[in-house]
Amino acid sequence: MWATQELPEWSSFIQSALVWRATLHDEDVDHAATLPETHLFAHAVLALCENIP
Repeated sequence: MWATQELPEWSSFIQSALVWRATLHDEDVDHAATLPETHLFAHAVLALCENIP
């Protein structure tokens, strides 16, 4: 997957996000618990975008 190659430091998060997406409607999964790491990822990617010439 290109994202894990381009952002190797976020590789495990990206893989987890794919699992979270697959369990979107699973009531046994605490989706709110994924929010803090998702925010960190979003801010990191935004920072990368802001530094593109």
